[in-house]
Amino acid sequence: MENYDIIKKIKQKKMVKLLIFVVLAIMLIIILLNHDLQYLIKGEAPKVSNIADAEKYSHNRKVVTLECSKIYDTGYAYYEDNVLEGYYLDIALKDDEDKALIILVDKELAEGYIQRIENGEVVEIQTQLRDFYDEATKDVVEKYKNTLATNWGISINEVNSYITNISGDALKDLKTNILVPVIVIGVILLIVIYNIIKNAIPILNIKKCKQYKEWQKIKNFDIEKMEEEYKNQDFDLRTRKIFFGKDYFYAFPTMDIRISRIDNIGWIYKMVHKTNGITTNKSAVIQLIEGKPVTIKIKEEELRKIVEYVTSKNPNCVVGFTKEARKKYQELKIQKKQREE
Repeated sequence: MENYDIIKKIKQKKMVKLLIFVVLAIMLIIILLNHDLQYLIKGEAPKVSNIADAEKYSHNRKVVTLECSKIYDTGYAYYEDNVLEGYYLDIALKDDEDKALIILVDKELAEGYIQRIENGEVVEIQTQLRDFYDEATKDVVEKYKNTLATNWGISINEVNSYITNISGDALKDLKTNILVPVIVIGVILLIVIYNIIKNAIPILNIKKCKQYKEWQKIKNFDIEKMEEEYKNQDFDLRTRKIFFGKDYFYAFPTMDIRISRIDNIGWIYKMVHKTNGITTNKSAVIQLIEGKPVTIKIKEEELRKIVEYVTSKNPNCVVGFTKEARKKYQELKIQKKQREE
């Protein structure tokens, strides 16, 4: 069996899928390693006391602990559903006091931070840095710049050199903010690993191949005949990745392989894709009585040949997309089920 061309074809398809999922798994692992897992697990975040480090961490929206030596109230507050949630603070870092970050801080925390600074303490603020402003923060920063320029009697350009293009958000539960994407990425990674195993097993042992299990359900299944037909198709549409033999048909959609008996085809119709009223793609949909449908991009002439060939072998096959055709197709499925019972 290992030497059959059809088996080699399945392994080729599985290998492509395997490589894609392996690359995807590597990318997800890299993303997870770049996340703030240390903060999530240990409750620790890197300490930042200068603007250079703040800029470094802001590119990945990292959670950090800012070591602040000065804090000023900008006079602007943040409301959510008409409820005061926090204040925008102008902070200076311990080792870089000539620059300012505008940080949105929870209202109760903000009041405590300002009081501690007034008492001469160095305050630590845990925040998620970012190297861009959201619209609300951007609006606050622009207004604050104008206020400073007026109060100090200097130009906006001089104020721009004082306020950095980095902001932070210490308003929400940062651990929850990190936990949600980590869980989502982790679930996706588990699904990817499952698919790696799913596609690796058939490469190592074809008896475990999903398609092979599906073949076992085919009436009068004969691997030798299937292989012979695959090598010597009577009716060939190789350019559209679909082959027909006397009893079987072989479809190869992108990264997939579908094989079934021609008498298992219950309905064939054309599906037209349009964008802005313009036809962009035409496909043939082959609905099986048992199994998932097969969709192949195809030309009008090729579809006509397929319909002629299939209906000559399988007169019960329904053709065309109409309510009557759908009803007849459903009847074929019911009849099939009743015969098996």
